[in-house]
Amino acid sequence: MRRHIATGLRLFGTDSIITVEQSATLALDGLSQIIAGLNNAGTVNMTDGSGPSAALTVKGDYVGNGGIIVVNTLLSGDASPTDRLIIDGSNASGHTSLLVKTGNSLGGLTNKGVALVQTENGGTTSADAFQLDPNSDGYNSTGILNVGAYNYSLKRGGDGGEAQD
Repeated sequence: MRRHIATGLRLFGTDSIITVEQSATLALDGLSQIIAGLNNAGTVNMTDGSGPSAALTVKGDYVGNGGIIVVNTLLSGDASPTDRLIIDGSNASGHTSLLVKTGNSLGGLTNKGVALVQTENGGTTSADAFQLDPNSDGYNSTGILNVGAYNYSLKRGGDGGEAQD
């Protein structure tokens, strides 16, 4: 298994198009990065164990080829801190599982939801580009995360959010 680790504030150039192969891991270790494109058949691990704060901004196309993105989020309400994938002015397509690590989250009421994938500047996502990974914390057989007294599901656009997110 190959493992690439982001060890600096900006390991990748903004013109980098990254391919994560099926047996490889791209470990961001909690650092935010901006790249030109991403083809993901492996694992993109955004977490570092200290709490959610990383943003991976993709300014070109994101293509999921059965890959996984690991995010850390503290589910407590709409403004919950979370790692997030940002699709900036381009498109996310294919199929990618979001493996959500909730740490010590107690859950909380949301109105719009917590944005794990966000679009900006005309970016879009295909309707089936992302789904919850069954290995996510609190995942149950109906595809919902149970955190404290609250249930969370992955919805494109969130509750009342932007349909393209």
